[in-house]
Amino acid sequence: MAAQPAQVSDVGSSSSWASQTGRSEVMYKTCFDISFDDQPVSVLCDKKHWEKFGNFLLLKYTISGSDDKVLGSTGVISNLRNMMRKANGKFGESDDSARLFFSCIGRNKDTTSAIWLTKFQRELQKAHFKRANAAGETEERPDQTPLFFAETVVINKGYSKAGTPEAATRRLSITVHRSGGGRSAEPADIHEDGLKWNKNDTCLGGEWPQEKTAKTKFIPFIAGPGPECCIFTSWGDVQVLCGGSASFYETNEDGTHYLCSDLQVKHPGKKLGLYYKEAGPGQPYNIRKFDSEWSGEEVSANRSAQDVRRGCVDELLAEMPEHFAAIGTGHEILGKSALFEYNTQTVAAVMPAAVVLGGWPGFEYGRRGKGPKPASLDQLVLVLGASRSEVDSFVDSLLNIHSGAPPALKTGGRLRPFVEHAAASLVMYYFERSESKEMQAVQARQREVFEDVFEIGRGGGGRNSSSSSSSSISNAHLELSNISKLTKERFNASNLHLTSRAVASSIGQENHLMAELSQKLTSCRELVLSQQQQQQKQLAFIQSQHERQLLAVQQQILKLELRVFTSARTLTGEFDATATAAVATAGAPGAAATAGAFGAAVGTAGAPGAAVGTTGAPGAAATAAVATAGAPG
Repeated sequence: MAAQPAQVSDVGSSSSWASQTGRSEVMYKTCFDISFDDQPVSVLCDKKHWEKFGNFLLLKYTISGSDDKVLGSTGVISNLRNMMRKANGKFGESDDSARLFFSCIGRNKDTTSAIWLTKFQRELQKAHFKRANAAGETEERPDQTPLFFAETVVINKGYSKAGTPEAATRRLSITVHRSGGGRSAEPADIHEDGLKWNKNDTCLGGEWPQEKTAKTKFIPFIAGPGPECCIFTSWGDVQVLCGGSASFYETNEDGTHYLCSDLQVKHPGKKLGLYYKEAGPGQPYNIRKFDSEWSGEEVSANRSAQDVRRGCVDELLAEMPEHFAAIGTGHEILGKSALFEYNTQTVAAVMPAAVVLGGWPGFEYGRRGKGPKPASLDQLVLVLGASRSEVDSFVDSLLNIHSGAPPALKTGGRLRPFVEHAAASLVMYYFERSESKEMQAVQARQREVFEDVFEIGRGGGGRNSSSSSSSSISNAHLELSNISKLTKERFNASNLHLTSRAVASSIGQENHLMAELSQKLTSCRELVLSQQQQQQKQLAFIQSQHERQLLAVQQQILKLELRVFTSARTLTGEFDATATAAVATAGAPGAAATAGAFGAAVGTAGAPGAAVGTTGAPGAAATAAVATAGAPG
């Protein structure tokens, strides 16, 4: 990624401007088969003339040395405006009609020519979209299976474990793709000139050309909660592995440095789709090829770039109102209110979507807030006592910001804060990725630069080092690991405003669940007590009934016993009467003597024991007497 020449109203004088305009002139001559310098003012002030040039660049021109590389709408418009600036520089001051016509490239957007140019540029963008659509790069299909953030992380982790320059480049394009809500072809049009550092929100702001609506939306590229989908880390990896190439900072033929240089092909959506597909099962970049014991999320087969769009939309709608989600995805919502024409271009408006798409917990529903803060290089100063010049040297050496790099990336450049945070992100994830064996070439380069700049490992272990190892690489690893952990702790603390919300929400949900369980337990306890009381009442009623029945039975028994007793008394009375009658009969004549004899015998028997004990005669006599007494009866 590198900078375009500064925008000028005339022809400019820098060498980069001359180089860029020279390429545009070649394109112009290819289109009209005549040199630009030979064209009269009447031709150069004709709208049809410029429309022909623009359509030629978009529909017919191919980049030299390639049969399929074509200019995107951004490149077409850039070259178109280059030649219009050159024409303005040639005739604008001397010809009034030319000055009026070329006001279209100035700041006044109300002139007839400015309105025409704005409309024509949108037509070029729409034509670019139609071309992509005809090539099968349709944005959305009803049968798409959503590809969510968790699966995207695994895809990028597979590329991280591969660790090659190609893998790093692919991962950056996937990260950019998701940041924009999953529009497959559009990441190809993001160029360095449209990127700005936002100091207030510590993020990289980007102009994102939308081919379908022929408009530009604003996208904040933010730090991720992990290295897999973080613009700072992904861009840093590409700079480390690819930035050393002599051709890395060369501009494309259209004079533009693109963020995703690998997507500068005729069908960028198809190429991006290949990145997702080749991370699937059995494919060359599947994570299981590099980690056979992987037990996390699986990547589905035949994934495409369009699947990401559906997943992004689903995730956004689950976290925020529809108009918040539409601002993040770029869907048309101006029909609801003209207000959206203004607030969709602000960080505050887009940040709710950016936070969710970046993998962070969403803001409270319907609310906006501050995004994440990226890692910083403070620990290099605090731990090592590094000077400003040493920090700059470390950043430039690690990320290959050499003399051929664009001024915007160098010390004092407008994108320098982004560069420094990218270096800090690589430091922050050094220990984590060293342990998991990801981007190992990047980790090795960090150790080399760290050792060289801060003299770690030289002369007994380097500054502030307690290690006694003789290996400089070992010392650099220990120091870097320590600083890496400290940087991560600082990063986590700086983003508690995002992560604590999720924790608080989780605690709140747990508390709510506990309250519900407590309420249910109380209800169950009350129900059990109520049932026990009912059972006790039923048991008491049954016991009462039993006692009543038992009492009734006892009463019946008593009545029977009384009846038996009464019957027995009656029978006894009858026997006594019979006995009395018998006695009366015994009182007949002769009975007295007998009775007297009987009495005598009895009396004899009752005499002091001798007679009874000796002979038993009195008993016999009594028996005889009784027998005698009964004889008459």
